[in-house]
Amino acid sequence: MQKICSVLIIWTINSQSIIAATTDDITCVKVGQIKWYENNFLKTQKKDYCFNTKRFEIESSECAQNINCKAHQYQSVPFDKIFSKQGSPGFKLCSRFYNSTPKDIKFKAKKEWVSVSICIFPDGQFIDIPRLMARSR
Repeated sequence: MQKICSVLIIWTINSQSIIAATTDDITCVKVGQIKWYENNFLKTQKKDYCFNTKRFEIESSECAQNINCKAHQYQSVPFDKIFSKQGSPGFKLCSRFYNSTPKDIKFKAKKEWVSVSICIFPDGQFIDIPRLMARSR
């Protein structure tokens, strides 16, 4: 395991904390597996990615190493632009503001499959939606 960074992420809406997460030891996987359902069919793909030890954060290897990562280059979007009575704010942020594809996936973390939502950018790089949301204000 390689330690990449330690960060505390907290954001608030109307003075209430809605997420608090720590980024700790990161494990990077070469040719890992992700899977998702598309049109009622299970799709699988081999990808290089990194995830934290608590297994709730995932990103493409390029983003984890900060190599031309599109997710790290976008500006924050005000919360009032992405929150509404319908739909997922994270999916809306990904698709409408970043012109990218939100997707619920499962990724293989050692021997276990873990569910997470990611935002896939046009160049194929991706980052988990909660961290993308944490950049908004």
